[in-house]
Amino acid sequence: MVKTTCLLIGLTASILVLSGCDKQPEPMGEKLITVSKTDFESHCQRCHSLEVPLRRNKSLEGWRETVTRMKEKGLEVTPEAAENIAKYLASVRGK
Repeated sequence: MVKTTCLLIGLTASILVLSGCDKQPEPMGEKLITVSKTDFESHCQRCHSLEVPLRRNKSLEGWRETVTRMKEKGLEVTPEAAENIAKYLASVRGK
């Protein structure tokens, strides 16, 4: 009985540890999606059509790099809005 209990505890712990290895990004909440979409629409279409980024597929890190590059080209955006834009694009056009 003790061996069985120890085995089950060990197995459960192993599953929990291994399940974190392939962790997917947490889904965005509905409110954050709305705010992020608004940030995307209000900032990105100042310089180009919204279709331009929506033709691409990138990881969250890839979208962060894109937003950083846009900031270097003159995009004025708060750090929070920049992250919202990257997260929104990753949620709709992620790899």
